[in-house]
Amino acid sequence: MSGPFVRFPTNRAGRVLVLCAYLLLFTFSCWGLWLQLTVDWDTQWSYADMFHDPGAPTTELPPELNHARNIVHATGFGVCAVFGVAGVIYQVVALRATRSRER
Repeated sequence: MSGPFVRFPTNRAGRVLVLCAYLLLFTFSCWGLWLQLTVDWDTQWSYADMFHDPGAPTTELPPELNHARNIVHATGFGVCAVFGVAGVIYQVVALRATRSRER
């Protein structure tokens, strides 16, 4: 198959490697979501923090923007965690199918 798509490996070792990658994605996403909900949620962000621009005003964000920023980050980490779980489930099923096919 040619084109920009990446083919997933079909042997057991390759599937285990991809499974570990999805587990890493899930772990990082859960850590980020935990950090966002416990540590960053009560932080009052400034414009410089939000846009990473040294020339931005140093005043704090309005409460609506601050709350929206927290929701967007938490949603992003939550979606990544769901993708990690879906990838892990898919790879476990594929690994079992590969194992039964190799027997």
